[in-house]
Amino acid sequence: MILWSVTLAVFFIFMIMCVISAVKKAAALFCESKRRLYFVTALLSTVIALPVFRVLSLWMITAFHFMVFYLSAKPFSRLLKSVKSVKSHKAFKYIDSLSIIPILCTAAVTLYGYFNIHNLVETDYTLITQKELSKDYCAVLLSDIHYGTTVHKEYINKLVRKVNQKNPDVILLCGDIVDERTSYAQMKEIFSLLSNMKSKYGIYFVYGNHDRSVYTSSPSFTDAQLKSAIESNNISILKDQSLCINGEMILIGRDDKSVKRKTVSEIMKNTDRNKFILMMDHQPDEFYEKNNEGVDLQVSGHTHAGQIFPTGLLIDTFHTSDLNYGCKVMSKLTAIVSSGVSGWGIPIRTEGHSEYVVINIKYKTR
Repeated sequence: MILWSVTLAVFFIFMIMCVISAVKKAAALFCESKRRLYFVTALLSTVIALPVFRVLSLWMITAFHFMVFYLSAKPFSRLLKSVKSVKSHKAFKYIDSLSIIPILCTAAVTLYGYFNIHNLVETDYTLITQKELSKDYCAVLLSDIHYGTTVHKEYINKLVRKVNQKNPDVILLCGDIVDERTSYAQMKEIFSLLSNMKSKYGIYFVYGNHDRSVYTSSPSFTDAQLKSAIESNNISILKDQSLCINGEMILIGRDDKSVKRKTVSEIMKNTDRNKFILMMDHQPDEFYEKNNEGVDLQVSGHTHAGQIFPTGLLIDTFHTSDLNYGCKVMSKLTAIVSSGVSGWGIPIRTEGHSEYVVINIKYKTR
């Protein structure tokens, strides 16, 4: 927590310094006196910088990208200034002083991020198992919708149509379908929309770290209202529970690791290891324990594949989860982590993509 606070403080200091530097360069074009220059710089810097202090806001992320491009452009600016013919050119003076290149790059990245988070793609995996199955199974994994934050009704209707085209045997809702910003009406709406998905053996839900609005002192709905909305739409909640699908596949749903829950060994205590075991766990952790206990497939979300570059790279570097995104194959366990149907907090994604995941499970001899 201390490291995070220090990192955030340093980050804000650098951003503010870049804002002040950029504003001062631009103001110098129009301010003849130093007093006026300092006044305009202070005023505009304050207006621009204040919204940045709202952590994980769109303005903060935009300022972050501007800082990166502004600092990256400085060496090239110095190099061009060393060329007399370029330095004296009026167009270069305005382009450099008004930070045109960093602003254009920031705008391009922000527009790409907005398009990318709303561009839903299908990601497919095929798992070959040695455990005998009477048929091939198609499972669809959906996680991290965060409904009401970045996506709304039409986007979900599009998702439902795409899922139904796959004719899945089972649909797995792997947490963070709603969050602290989701209103009570939106919470009811999303589960009503998701109930329109068709599957042979049902739709199953596990809690994520945001679903129960634990990060706010004034949630829009209670745990009981959330549970009622889910179950009234024929969606089954698995909270450290298991069930058998078609007599040959064990489906286990774990409660989120942000609350006290059963250990892997406790939840697997009476599980038949001869059957194919599929575990839903919102956060991608404890892979080695699950591998040792004989779990065949774990599906997760949570990470958003970073969402904002270079978050994913930092997660991989510092190993803050067992897997940031994609598929990991161990001796017994195959783990799949989705980047999520949408994003969290802000309506842009500059890392990863928005996806629904189709998993085909096949018996080896088939």
